[in-house]
Amino acid sequence: MSRGQLPNRIQRGDVVWVADPFDFEGQDGDEADDHPYVVISTEQHPFHGDEYLAMLVTTTERSGAIAIPERRWEFGTLPRESFVNPWTVVTLKDDELADYQGVLKSEVVDEAVERLPEYVGLTV
Repeated sequence: MSRGQLPNRIQRGDVVWVADPFDFEGQDGDEADDHPYVVISTEQHPFHGDEYLAMLVTTTERSGAIAIPERRWEFGTLPRESFVNPWTVVTLKDDELADYQGVLKSEVVDEAVERLPEYVGLTV
């Protein structure tokens, strides 16, 4: 599935594209790259609609990353094998969202969020 127009309302599980917040334009002589992120926050987020918590989606397979093959999507998919990194959490501003990729199944998002406490020193 190719990238498409953002929906009017971003929700938990949506996979969106933004300019990579860690790839500063001009640092390597190129423009900043876009990367997909999965939204993990809900409407309970105090700034929902303006900001979203999200986890990085990458094509780099790492120990602890969550594979997201086509069967783990409600809608859409990515053209290459991809993974959610539950340790890479960022705040995305609504005006930074560039494109829309689709929606991951809720159990995938739940699995990613359930792994977060171990990376921030919480025991559940």
